[in-house]
Amino acid sequence: MTPLFFRILILFFIIFAKQASAQESLIGTKSPELAFVKVLNEQDSTYSLSKFAGKIVLLDFWATWCRPCIEGFPKLEALQKEFPNDLKIITVTSDNEKRIRAFLEKKKTTLPIAIDSKETLATIFPHTTIPHTILIDGQGIIRAIANPSQITKEVISTLVNGEKIQVEEKKDAMEFNPSAFYLGNTPSAVAQITVTNFRKGLPNVSTRFQNGKLTILNLLPQTIYENLYNFPNKVRSVWEADKKKSVWTEGNLYCVEIVAIDKTEKEAKEMLLQYLQGVLPVKARIEKREMKVKILQKIGKESKVEVAKADQESLIRVSSANSFEMRNSPIKDLISYLEDWGQMAIADETNLTQNYNLKINWYHESPEKIHEELKKIGLEMVDGKRQVDVLVFYE
Repeated sequence: MTPLFFRILILFFIIFAKQASAQESLIGTKSPELAFVKVLNEQDSTYSLSKFAGKIVLLDFWATWCRPCIEGFPKLEALQKEFPNDLKIITVTSDNEKRIRAFLEKKKTTLPIAIDSKETLATIFPHTTIPHTILIDGQGIIRAIANPSQITKEVISTLVNGEKIQVEEKKDAMEFNPSAFYLGNTPSAVAQITVTNFRKGLPNVSTRFQNGKLTILNLLPQTIYENLYNFPNKVRSVWEADKKKSVWTEGNLYCVEIVAIDKTEKEAKEMLLQYLQGVLPVKARIEKREMKVKILQKIGKESKVEVAKADQESLIRVSSANSFEMRNSPIKDLISYLEDWGQMAIADETNLTQNYNLKINWYHESPEKIHEELKKIGLEMVDGKRQVDVLVFYE
C-alpha cells in the first residue's frame, strides 16, 4: 500500500479549513434567525428557525464522506421518534444537491437535509471537525455545542422540562496548522515520541511525514496502525481484540507525534510502530490470509491507461471525495484509492508495471459506477479469492 491512504484519510475526517479567529462561546446567547434555503427529504423545501418556535432544534453538521457522521444517523432518528412534538432535527451539509440525491438513493434516512452550499450556517456556527451539533431551545437560545454522541435522550428530556442541561462544549481548534507541534514542546529534538489520550478541540487528522515530524490526532488505534502500515481503512483489517476498543468514542481516541529530524519516513514509522505496540491498548501485525477480493485486470491484452512521461510531475489528487486523479504514479496508487472508497480488497493482476496518468469519477454512494469508469481505461474488476496481506488487531 502507498501513503495515499492517509492523504485520503485527512479528507474523511476534516471539513472546512476556515481561518476563523478565537471567539467567545455562543452558549447562552440568542441564535440569529436561520434560513434553510434548500431542504431535501422533507415535505417543506425551505424554512426558517422561527418556524419551529417552542421546539428544541438540533442542527447536525455532516458530509457524505464522513463515516462517523453517517453512522450517527440512526441515533438521531431514534431521538426524533422519541420526541416528535418537542424536537426538530435538521442535518446540514455543504455537499451539493446532486450528490445528496445520489446519497439518498443508497442511504435511506428519515432526517431532513439542509444544503448549506455557501456555508452560511457553518459560518454562524464555526467548526473544523464534523459531526458537529448545535442545540437550540424553544426560545431560540443556544444551549449546547457538542458532538452528537453527547446529546442523549436524558439531555433532551431535561431541556423539554425547562431545566438546565450540563453538556461539555465542543471547542475546535479553528486554525489547525499541520506544521505546528501539538503534543511535544521540543521541536529541535533529534528523536521524540509523544502519545496522549484524546485532546479536545483538535481535529481527527493524520499529517504526512514532513521536516522530520509526523502528527496523528484523535484517531482510533486501528486507524493509527492502518496509517503507519499504509493499509486502506478497514478493508484488509481483521479485528481479534475487544470490540469495545474499536468504537468511536473519546475514550478510545489517541494522539501520537514523532519528531525524528535525521530519520527517513520509513525509519520514523518503524520507530513509532515499535513504540506503540507497547503503549496502545491494541497491537497489530501483518499476516497472509485468503479472502474474497476484487481482481483488477485488463480487458483484453492491451491497456488504455496512459503511460506517464519520465519528466512529468508526480501527483495524487482526490477532489471533493468523488474523483481521483494520478499522474506519473504506479497502479498501486489507483488500487489504494479503490480499496479505501469501495471498502473492498483488490488483487492487482493488471501486469501494469510503469507509472501512469489517469482520472476517474466515482461517487462512493453509487459504487457500481466505478465499473463504467474503469472500462473507459481498459480495466475491469471481477470477483475471486486470493491470498492477501491483512492487518490483524489483537491484545
